[in-house]
Amino acid sequence: MKSGMIRSVLIMLLLLPVTAFAEPDRTATATATSAPTPDAMKTTAPDNMKCGYFDCIPLEPLVDEVTYTVREKNTVAAQASKWGVPVAVMTSLNTNLTPETMLSPGQKVLVDARLASEAVPYSSGRCNRGRLYHARLMPEIEGAFLRSNRPNTWGTDTTIQALMTLFKAYHDAFPDAQPINLGDISRRRGGRIKPHKSHQSGRDVDIGFAHLAVPDEKQDKKDDKHDSKHDEKRKERFIRATSENLDLEKTWFIVETLVRTGTVKVIYVDRMVMKWLYQYVSGRLTQQQREFFFSNPRHPNSSSAILQHWPGHRNHFHVRFDCPPDQPGCRH
Repeated sequence: MKSGMIRSVLIMLLLLPVTAFAEPDRTATATATSAPTPDAMKTTAPDNMKCGYFDCIPLEPLVDEVTYTVREKNTVAAQASKWGVPVAVMTSLNTNLTPETMLSPGQKVLVDARLASEAVPYSSGRCNRGRLYHARLMPEIEGAFLRSNRPNTWGTDTTIQALMTLFKAYHDAFPDAQPINLGDISRRRGGRIKPHKSHQSGRDVDIGFAHLAVPDEKQDKKDDKHDSKHDEKRKERFIRATSENLDLEKTWFIVETLVRTGTVKVIYVDRMVMKWLYQYVSGRLTQQQREFFFSNPRHPNSSSAILQHWPGHRNHFHVRFDCPPDQPGCRH
């Protein structure tokens, strides 16, 4: 009798991961669930130790419906590929569309609607060898520039909520500034994204710096060829930081706000950018805060500082978020 009961329990345990990670059928219905109220969704980090010894800030509420704006004339099938959304999902959420339907610039399209039965996003494995289940799509939001080709904008709830909080705070603080350039997060189901080695489990994000208004030398020589497509391409590139073009006030705001969400594990950046930020802000920080944020100048706690040097990051931050709570399969 006892051996039979033990066998039954073991079988149930083996089946649990399959059930937990099964993808929901999002093509079954085009009806989205209503999102919880903002008060119910906003949370605050438990203490200011993880927030750079600043006051932690409440996180913005997540949204269950995501609508994207078409920028160029395209078929539904082509646009779905650009946005990293299955064609079947787009046509089920927008019953007036077929894969061959032509979309026009400015047209709004519902691209994701989370179901009531859907599990929370699950980050499995490490950032350089992992997967992402039940991923959440990054919405368009003031303060952020999402590229026209954005198939890799899926993440965990922790990642997406922290990014929404950053972008809203940035827009509120600098309403007339250029929005922050958002690069890759992860694919809808995680895994390898070329040319990255990481970005595999919904917790890595590339974010551009804030820059001062500087003339485009190449454009000055080609005024007769200036057009909106050129402007769009410029927006979609990360700009290499120099001591002349880096907006230290706004770029530091990005770092501090991310940390004050209480969700950041580490931020990789080139040591020169770190040096300029240190020179800009060190006089306003306590010794404890300087060591919390900066790995350079070197100190006994450099290895655990938030800002770490990594080659190839002179034009953007690589932000790595913490594992979401209650996800033992997530690895740092």
